Amino acid sequence: MEALEIDILGGEKFFPGYENYDYTPMTNVTVSNNVFKNLFRGVGTHSLVRGSYFENIKVQNNRFENIADYAVLATNYRNSSIAGNTMVNVGAGIYFCNVQTLGRMVTPAPALKFNTDSQSRIEKNTITLKAVNQTVNRCGIRAEGDEGNYIIRSLTITGNTINASTGGHGILGSYIKDCTISGNAVTGKNTLSKAYKGIRLTYSANVPISGNTVKNMSDHGITVTDKSQSCPISKNNVSGSKGAGIIVTEGSKGCSISGNQISSNQENGISVTESDSCNISGNQISSNKGTGISVTRSTACSISGNQISSNKKNGISVSGGGSSGISGNRVSSNKGTGISVSGSSTLVAVSKNTVEKNSKYGISIGKGTGYSVADNGKISENGRHGIYFSGCSNVEAVRNKVTSNKKSGIVMSKVTGGRVESNSSVSSNKESGIILTGVTGGKVSSNAGISSNQENGITISKSSDIEISGNQKIKSNKRMGISVTGKSVKNIVISGNKISSSGIHGLAVSGASTVQAAGNSIGSNKKYGVSISEKSAKCQITGNTINKNKKGGVLIAGKCSSNQVAKNTVKYNKGHGIAVSDSNKTKITENAAVSHNQGHGILINSKSNHAEISKNIVSVNKEHGIMLYDKSLKAKIMENTLRKNGKNGIYICGKSRASVLKKNDFTSNKGLNIQIEAGSKAPVKDMGHLTVGSLTSKVTELVGKGTKDFKIIVKAKEKNIGRGTVNKDETYSIKIKKQKKGTVVTVIMMDKQKNQMEKEIKVK
Repeated sequence: MEALEIDILGGEKFFPGYENYDYTPMTNVTVSNNVFKNLFRGVGTHSLVRGSYFENIKVQNNRFENIADYAVLATNYRNSSIAGNTMVNVGAGIYFCNVQTLGRMVTPAPALKFNTDSQSRIEKNTITLKAVNQTVNRCGIRAEGDEGNYIIRSLTITGNTINASTGGHGILGSYIKDCTISGNAVTGKNTLSKAYKGIRLTYSANVPISGNTVKNMSDHGITVTDKSQSCPISKNNVSGSKGAGIIVTEGSKGCSISGNQISSNQENGISVTESDSCNISGNQISSNKGTGISVTRSTACSISGNQISSNKKNGISVSGGGSSGISGNRVSSNKGTGISVSGSSTLVAVSKNTVEKNSKYGISIGKGTGYSVADNGKISENGRHGIYFSGCSNVEAVRNKVTSNKKSGIVMSKVTGGRVESNSSVSSNKESGIILTGVTGGKVSSNAGISSNQENGITISKSSDIEISGNQKIKSNKRMGISVTGKSVKNIVISGNKISSSGIHGLAVSGASTVQAAGNSIGSNKKYGVSISEKSAKCQITGNTINKNKKGGVLIAGKCSSNQVAKNTVKYNKGHGIAVSDSNKTKITENAAVSHNQGHGILINSKSNHAEISKNIVSVNKEHGIMLYDKSLKAKIMENTLRKNGKNGIYICGKSRASVLKKNDFTSNKGLNIQIEAGSKAPVKDMGHLTVGSLTSKVTELVGKGTKDFKIIVKAKEKNIGRGTVNKDETYSIKIKKQKKGTVVTVIMMDKQKNQMEKEIKVK
């Protein structure tokens, strides 16, 4: 079959036409500088003796032209070289093998010791394939062993140029070990209907594939498959393949993929499927029609330091499998999501990446548990959310910078156990900065900057058991600083945040229950500092500083019930300090300062019933200190201190009713201390002003004016020194003991419910 056959002598079966000798293989044969033309096969060996080898065979610098089958068939060669040959229009180039069909393999007796170490080289050959023989396995170079004693070891395939543009594989290796495939150039044609591979390894181990150029194959560029192990793929240039650029699959293991340039392939740039411990690093991957890097149902595959851009699908996609780290990559301008991870059974860390200008999400995390998205320096200008978690558990987004994405910055949806913590910036996103929706057990804390987002800074909906704490710059968001919405929302704790300059409210609670806001600083928002609305219930606004908001401090409105506003400082707001409208059972208590507001200090109106207003200090508000208005009934107003308000201390009007009005303390309000308008009711009468005449060290009778029938009590040094009642003409005269010059005397006017007004006078 070969023009030049190098074979064993063993009778008609193995070398017909010659004597039947002892099957001794040939050694020390050099075939060089010949021309083989218009033949079925050029140089070849197609028989072997198990354990005996052809040694020192050299096929060099020959020209093979119009060869129907293999130009060179090298069977059982050791310490041999196939180099510098030119093969033009050949059905196949070089076939280097350790096996043949059973009829061509001789087993000597006694058996010989096998040697799998070929120590051979295939190098610097130029091979152009052509469909001369349709039955041959069309391939530039094929190295094929088998299991056990027939594996090929120590074969080097380097520096070859293979043109397979008319059809055919580039380089195929099967059952080879400790071999090298480097520096080869393989060119195919990606429009061919049959799938031809550039370089493929099957059942192989420790075979580096490096420095090769593979172009335009009609299947994958480089393939490692069928349980191959430790076959690193590095520094190759793979482009234009109809399939993937590089694929590792079918149970292969430990095949690192590094330093490659992979572009313009019609499927993924790199695919790893059902293969473990494949580290992918330092590659440049661009303009592929699939995903840049795809890892599926594989474990312990790290992806680091890659540059991935302009791919038609995702930049990086990891699905199924176990622990994988995705770090230090630059992922940009991909048409899908920058980094997509889902279905992991164990921790996946996505860290220190730059993810920008991708058409969908920056980073998308799907089903699975234990994901960490951390320390990513730039997640920006992506077409949807910057970071998106969906349907997963025990996840975190920490120490990231997430800016200028076309939807929200960080979103968790249908997550159990999620942390958004210590992110350096979540800002300038076109929707909200951070969204938790359908989350059970979440935490948003210690984020440095949640600012300038086009909707809310933080949005919570359909979630429960959420902590929002220690976020120090929730600022300049166009809607709310923090928004909590939905009747299914409960047990939300909002503490220690600084919320300012929001386009609407600082904190808005709508239709939610059991929200607790404590220890927050909420100021300079365009409407209210805190708004509670739409049937929200059992919320507690406690210990906050709520200052300088442009419409008011706190608003509770819209059929809300059983909410509490306690121990806050509510100052310098342009509207009312605290306002309640169309809501029942509101408790406003122990607020240390409701002061310097441009409207009322506390306003209860629009049929808000069963309000309790107690133990507040309400002072220096431009209008009334406390106002009960518009058919608001059964209010309890007690033990408040009302000072220097611009109108009345307490004003009850609009057919409203206070069931309790007692033990309030008034000082220097410009209107009446208590005024009950006709048609409204309270258990006390109006309380006017208290005046006190001059007092010297010689005076034993104190005179002045007050509200008739109210008690007058005079104290000095906390001891009663006189007592009496205001007369019908609104004057009083009280006998007192002489006081020393400089003594401060306190005069108290008190009604039957122990509401009182005090004035101090110094003895002259």
